[in-house]
Amino acid sequence: MKIRLRILFLFIALMQLSGVSAQSARGKSELVFIRANVEDSKHQLFSIYIDGVRYCGLPNNNYTTVSLDAGEHSIFANKTTRKKIKKQWVGTALSMNLEAGKTYYINLVIANEIHNGVSFAPITESSAKQLMASCSKLEDKK
Repeated sequence: MKIRLRILFLFIALMQLSGVSAQSARGKSELVFIRANVEDSKHQLFSIYIDGVRYCGLPNNNYTTVSLDAGEHSIFANKTTRKKIKKQWVGTALSMNLEAGKTYYINLVIANEIHNGVSFAPITESSAKQLMASCSKLEDKK
């Protein structure tokens, strides 16, 4: 029994020393969606859809994180009012091939006022941290 515990402890220690996170060990990636202050649409939600299913409505000055399996995913967002939330998206989705253990930061910005479009602007971790400092974290969806 002691030998098994030592082997387990050694394995965990080696994973931590080698930089392998629990997230990458499970084959997960993390997406961080950030919606910084946008004055002209402050009363609207930016609805985020992942693989065709609505994940959340992101209010102004908020960010949210989602953990996804590594691999190909389609991501879409649009502007909606709180009363008119669509359960399915219509439009062109961003196709992303997510790598295990990586974190992707995406800034959501208005793409087209007429078509309720929201575009994705991938940003660096340092830029994301600056934006996130002025935003609140939207509670994780269970």
